[in-house]
Amino acid sequence: MNKIKEFIKKISGKVVKNVSWILFQNAYTMLLSLILTGIVARHYGTNGYGIINFSSSFVAIFSFIAVFGTNHIIVNDFSQKKYKDGVILGTNLYIRIILSLISLIVSQTVAVIAYDLPTNLAILLFNINVIISSGDIFSFYSQANIQNKYISIAKIISTTIFSVLKLVAVICNLNILLYISTYLIENVIYIILLTNSYKKITNNKNEKWQVDKEYLKYLLKRSKFFALSTLMVTIYLKIDQVMLGTFFNDKSIVGIYSAAVRISEIWTFVPLAVITAFKPIIISSKKVDENSYFNNLRKLYNVVSIVCLAFLIGIIIFGKIGILILYGKDYIDAYIPLVILTFGMCFGVLGNIHYIWMTCENKEKYSLFYSFVGCFINIILNALLISKYSIIGASIATLISQIGANVVAFLLIKETRIISVLLIKSLNPYYGIKEIIKKNISSKV
Repeated sequence: MNKIKEFIKKISGKVVKNVSWILFQNAYTMLLSLILTGIVARHYGTNGYGIINFSSSFVAIFSFIAVFGTNHIIVNDFSQKKYKDGVILGTNLYIRIILSLISLIVSQTVAVIAYDLPTNLAILLFNINVIISSGDIFSFYSQANIQNKYISIAKIISTTIFSVLKLVAVICNLNILLYISTYLIENVIYIILLTNSYKKITNNKNEKWQVDKEYLKYLLKRSKFFALSTLMVTIYLKIDQVMLGTFFNDKSIVGIYSAAVRISEIWTFVPLAVITAFKPIIISSKKVDENSYFNNLRKLYNVVSIVCLAFLIGIIIFGKIGILILYGKDYIDAYIPLVILTFGMCFGVLGNIHYIWMTCENKEKYSLFYSFVGCFINIILNALLISKYSIIGASIATLISQIGANVVAFLLIKETRIISVLLIKSLNPYYGIKEIIKKNISSKV
């Protein structure tokens, strides 16, 4: 018992600071993103905005190759201390760069066959950005050491510069390709700042980075289920925009739908900030006390669920006004898809907690099954509904696939049924309000 109390006392202060930094950073970046996205969408019009989002979604589907599920493993590896930090960082950076190049080759080959030259160039720029993103492994080091302050500062600075570049692109009436290039500049700045943060956290210790074959085999073996899961999750989150862009030559439809998708996602920084901050804590509590670990999971589901509900109600009430203010009347048809997508996003956010449980319990193989269920449902429903109901059909397909993946799929397997039950129970707002009032998470993690 004393061991648990000492553990709680040691980390509770860090947790509060972590959540505060993440919330501030995401609130700041969300505000800038809202304002600038609206300006960009108005400037380039529904068609231009559709091209940007179509190209981004297309690359995202193939980006699973670049990440290969390692982002779900690396924080756990840093926390468990089974391997030296230099080995974890060096090996992960090496494999990320190699896999990013493979991702570029595969996706660009498909794009050359299927799409025109302007679309191919836009896709190429987003592919280059994926390669640059290999450097974000430093952010996982900060997370594992409960030092999200450095990630937040890096993101705030890079986003501010990115926003200025966006304005320059609009003011100077730059073409879409030059506008997309600003994403690369933002990412380069972000990675440089993360590298400096890593040096500060380690006090400039010259720990040797190395690629360890044993760790590489372990990493690829353990992450393979997450990699396939990530592919399927990405498909059922992005395939709707890709299929809309493929079914309809007019990219305006993609532009309107993308506006709905964008607004349905921006609020998620609040619950995801809580999940991100508590992930290393829950992983660590697994080693200390099993009951405390399970209770923390339950409480996290309850709190995240009530936060999602609050934002869903807000979108229903203010969504139409928000679309008019941010995007203008040309995008007003995005309202109904927005409400449906936000409802689905609630289940998607809660599903992120599943990953924590699977990592702690070494049940990564089940992530493949639940992702397959969501992917299968989404592709079938999109194929059936998009041609008839357009963007409303796409949003309904996404909602049903989110429920299928994050609730139904886990109920079908005995070993995973418990977390699906936790999610279903958390949908009762009473439990979430109770946890927030009692502040159980912050005091008993």
